[in-house]
Amino acid sequence: MNVTDVKSRIIPVFINLLNNALYWVALAEKDRVIKVDIINDLVVVANNGPVIDQDDIDSLFQLFYSRRPNGNGVGLYLSKQNLAVARHKIWYAEKLEEKLIQDGANFVIQFRGMEVR
Repeated sequence: MNVTDVKSRIIPVFINLLNNALYWVALAEKDRVIKVDIINDLVVVANNGPVIDQDDIDSLFQLFYSRRPNGNGVGLYLSKQNLAVARHKIWYAEKLEEKLIQDGANFVIQFRGMEVR
């Protein structure tokens, strides 16, 4: 894929999502899996850690919201805000067609102007 934007806006988003995934897959009951792939024009970062509770989905990207012990609730908030500046989007996947791992957490990024090679 090719995204035209500054690296300092894009790389921290992936670092945050992968750091979160590493934490949550440690709680997986079976093999630990983290996947990053493209579905149509969407980038998906998924892991087989616990599924996010339906009641928490609307709060995931709010400042200071975290279910992680000792979490500060800033990472997903900053990811969404940084991406929004360039009109990119990030959300938690609820639709089956946006998921790489059905029984896990899947985050979707839609980069404006992304080219898939």
